[in-house]
Amino acid sequence: MLRIYLPSILFLALCVPPLSALDESLVGTWEASGEEDGGSFTTSLVFLEDGTFELRWEMRMKGGYQLPPPLFEEREDLTAGDAEAMNQMVRAAWPEVTLETASSLGSGTYTTAGDILAMEWVALDITYDDRDFSDFFVSLWTEFGVNFEAQVRAAEGGEFPEEDRLALEQELTTLYQVVWSTEGILAVINETDETSPTTYDIRDDGESLVLERARLEDPSGWIQDGMPPAKPLVYRRIDVASAVTPATWGGVKSTLAP
Repeated sequence: MLRIYLPSILFLALCVPPLSALDESLVGTWEASGEEDGGSFTTSLVFLEDGTFELRWEMRMKGGYQLPPPLFEEREDLTAGDAEAMNQMVRAAWPEVTLETASSLGSGTYTTAGDILAMEWVALDITYDDRDFSDFFVSLWTEFGVNFEAQVRAAEGGEFPEEDRLALEQELTTLYQVVWSTEGILAVINETDETSPTTYDIRDDGESLVLERARLEDPSGWIQDGMPPAKPLVYRRIDVASAVTPATWGGVKSTLAP
């Protein structure tokens, strides 16, 4: 479930071959910005000659962005009817959360092989509405879990005493503090290399960089409600005095939501 919540700007997560494989044409600073569907973003990627990178990303949603709940889909062990019944309960239990801003700062190492850009993240700091990313989702998923348990007990005709509620809240908080830790997030990002490789293409005589990643697979069975395929993100090479140039925001939005 974790990987479907990561901001799409974190899609550049692969393994790292030897430094000698670096493509020197990537070295430098690349920036992109855009506005679409009520939201705007700016992002900067810096590739250094020593094989390291740094990424800065900020996004602001006009009027707020509603986080949709994770949903079940039909599969071998879950019929369409059962999936829809579960989804009705999920929707009812999912807390109403609206995001106004999101930002991230990450760094790591990189290399290329053909048209594949491989990046391994070693540090990451994400903020949602001035709240630490981990704290944000620990609170969200704990509230969801307590709400869902209350629905299950009500459907079975049982009670949900306050002591049981408090015990479950503590149990879920402890669990999600591990799941949503920075170490856990980095591990998930760095495991996506086989299922969702990132391709890159340098165009316009070395002035444009196009990044595109295959959509993430989700073997857990959780899916996004109506999530569109990721779109390419276009960067422009800049110098210190350059301004940020327009790009496509659809790819960023498409994997921000749960």
